[in-house]
Amino acid sequence: MLEAEKVPFVVAKKIREAILDEVFKPGDHLTEAELVEKFEVSRSPVREALLALEKEGTIILSPFKGAIVKPLSPEEVLDIAELRLALISLALKPAYRHLSPADFDAGYDLAKRVARSNNAKDHFEYHSRFWDSIFRKAQRPILHEVFRQLNDRMTRYDPLYLKVFPAAETRPRQ
Repeated sequence: MLEAEKVPFVVAKKIREAILDEVFKPGDHLTEAELVEKFEVSRSPVREALLALEKEGTIILSPFKGAIVKPLSPEEVLDIAELRLALISLALKPAYRHLSPADFDAGYDLAKRVARSNNAKDHFEYHSRFWDSIFRKAQRPILHEVFRQLNDRMTRYDPLYLKVFPAAETRPRQ
């Protein structure tokens, strides 16, 4: 597999992807044993991945109950959306100064891919790549890190978003 220190990161990413694919849904219980078997790793990286996912707000860890995919909340999505908007506002001006015509073309291509994506995994991936490119150009690493954390926390909402807005024409502009 990968180097030992990277395994928890890979497991956390795979759990996020399983949430995007709706293998794990909000409210679902995740047992260590099930995750160990599913991802073919030992308990230690699974525990570390679950702690990281709890820290980012994707799951809830409870003593004696284990891990639960955090239920969806209108208040949470509003808070995250407002925070993301504030971070984007702070990043756009410095990013603009460093964007080339090729960057605009790449951004346009990613925006089209986001709009056309019909599954949560692709939507999340293209959306993340689009904003990562803006934040990299802004050269504001802390803003980028906080934005990524909020973006990862939004993972649970992407499948619902695509169900509510199945056709690209009906989706709100982002």
